[in-house]
Formats: sequence, C-alpha cells, structure tokens
Amino acid sequence: MKTEDNLNFEISIPTDNEGFVLLKCPICKDLFKLKPSDFRSDGVFSIYCPSCGLISDNYITEDVLELALKKANNYINDYLAREFKEMGKSSKGSLIQLKVKNDYKRKNEQPIMLRAENLEKKEYMCCKMQAKIKPILKMSGSYCPYCGVMDYGIE
Repeated sequence: MKTEDNLNFEISIPTDNEGFVLLKCPICKDLFKLKPSDFRSDGVFSIYCPSCGLISDNYITEDVLELALKKANNYINDYLAREFKEMGKSSKGSLIQLKVKNDYKRKNEQPIMLRAENLEKKEYMCCKMQAKIKPILKMSGSYCPYCGVMDYGIE
C-alpha cells in the first residue's frame, strides 16, 4: 500500500457582512464573534472568552466540527476503497483473489451556513480591537478576548 503524506482539506467558515466569524466557548458555551485577521495577528497569544474570561484551546462551533468529521470520514473511506481496489487488481490471476465491494455512502458535506446571532459590536479600549458579544455582556461587562482584561461596559 502506498501512503499519502499530505492530508489537508479546507473548511470554509462564513463571516458576517463585517468580517466576523462565529466562535463558541467550550467552557461556558457562550457564542461570540471575532475577526480572523485579529485573532491570527502576531500580538495575540491566547483568546479569552468574553463571557467567562477563560482561555480554551479552541472555540470551534459544533457545525464546523461536524463538517470536519464528515470530510475526514469520507477521505478515509475513499482512500481505503482505492487501496482495496488496487489490491484486488493486483490479486488477479493469483491463487487467492480479492474482490472488493464498496457499499459506503459518502456523508453529505454541506457547507456551513451563516447563522443570525443577536450579537453586538464592542470595542475593547485595552487592545483597540473589536468583538461581537451578547447585548447583556455589553451592558454588564465582558472580558477582552485578546488580553483577558475585564471591561465593565462603560463606553
């Protein structure tokens, strides 16, 4: 069996009309939005949840994770089907022959749709960056997603 060294696939995550992408804190389950260009910048080392203020390894939403799993599952099954088919071809004329029947039904890889969320834009003066957060957090206070400082909602 030959191996493929490079397993890469892309998942397009839609942004809203202002360029913000939806994220979900795995700790408190709150949703918020950031601009990918902001959280990928060299000056940002961690992302803090605006609601609970904690840092997580990822803020991937369920629909992104579900699509990634479907893509990986389809890739693995397609790869195995190709390899077994090659093994079947190479076994022709030998004492033991391999016949492969592929009944696998590919999982539907629907693109992620933009969801309407009731989030409002908030500018964090500490980092001069923006996020979209729940209106109640905007009034009562939230943590800056870029540095973790509590902003008490006074603008």
